[in-house]
Amino acid sequence: MTDVWTLTTEEEAIILATARYNKIKKLQWLAKLDRIGGDRDEVELTPDEAEKALHVANQSKAWKLHTEATKAENRHRMRIEAQEVKAKWNYQHFFRVMKDEAYQRGIDLIFNEQTERLIKTICFKLSGDRRYETEMGYSFRKGLIIRGEPGLGKTWIVSLVANNPVCSVQMVTMHEIIASVMESGLYTGLKFASYNLVYLDDVGTEGGEVTYFGTKINWFKTWFEEIYAKNKWAMSRLIVSTNCSFTEIEKLYGFRVRDRIAEMFDIIDMTGNSLRRK
Repeated sequence: MTDVWTLTTEEEAIILATARYNKIKKLQWLAKLDRIGGDRDEVELTPDEAEKALHVANQSKAWKLHTEATKAENRHRMRIEAQEVKAKWNYQHFFRVMKDEAYQRGIDLIFNEQTERLIKTICFKLSGDRRYETEMGYSFRKGLIIRGEPGLGKTWIVSLVANNPVCSVQMVTMHEIIASVMESGLYTGLKFASYNLVYLDDVGTEGGEVTYFGTKINWFKTWFEEIYAKNKWAMSRLIVSTNCSFTEIEKLYGFRVRDRIAEMFDIIDMTGNSLRRK
């Protein structure tokens, strides 16, 4: 690496001028200490000093170039590896993993008219498959609301593939959030920086407002409006499950939240019989 001469003619001139300047300053400082005398403005570098200065500078530049090249190679390798992982985790792979995970949990993944749309939607969304938009009619620029009665598989189906290397999902329940709010007055557990998507489970079941030392707090309303005000497109990173209709959402959180949910979220309605064992 250091056997290669990397300095340009212009760089050599600058390095030699700098070395000469530093030598003059050193001699002037020694003169002030009465160690040497005389005028040092006309000092020149010896051949050995010039060679040493250029050699050190060349080594430094060569090492810098080597380091930058290594970093570039690593970045390229990581991009290739990420592309390979992304290509592997396509819709079909997500679907297979979903089935395998369900089997590991002791429950068969039921793929029928009741669950097909949700299963395809989640596998398309997490894999980045364009069929999420062309076939399902949704937008990657919006969040997703999964709406329906309890027991239809809204949360369970998403949880089967939440832990994956290309689009990780943080699963958070409103019960967990409200328990924290009632204890401390706030909740800071949502990790947008650590996960690609955040799944809020059972929005609306908390009943809107909770009481914290006598103060009424509507966490979801406050949090939702803050996120919307800062960057409404951040909503695209949310998946929300709820049993509530738009009318019930408005009663719980107000017209503004309902209106903004209608603007920034696609909705998948789940119907049918409960999947839970009797």
